[in-house]
Amino acid sequence: MSFNDSLSDMLTRIRNAHRVNKSFTYCFSSNLNNNVLKVLKDEGYIRNYKKVDIREGISKVKIELKYHEGTPVIKRIKRISVGRNI
Repeated sequence: MSFNDSLSDMLTRIRNAHRVNKSFTYCFSSNLNNNVLKVLKDEGYIRNYKKVDIREGISKVKIELKYHEGTPVIKRIKRISVGRNI
């Protein structure tokens, strides 16, 4: 299974997990996803994330979601695409 847009997939997984008050979710590991997760952690929007090896050559990232008094810290999450002017 492949995704054309792994970042949008990750954001959707986070949004859906928050809707059902999950404490964590998983997404596919990629450099882009890991860099975005680093920013989200550094800014205090998620508790933590870590790479989990499923089998040789295949890994996922476990994202620990953050709540404040039962409310998700991330209020709204959306991917915004910016087109290039050529």
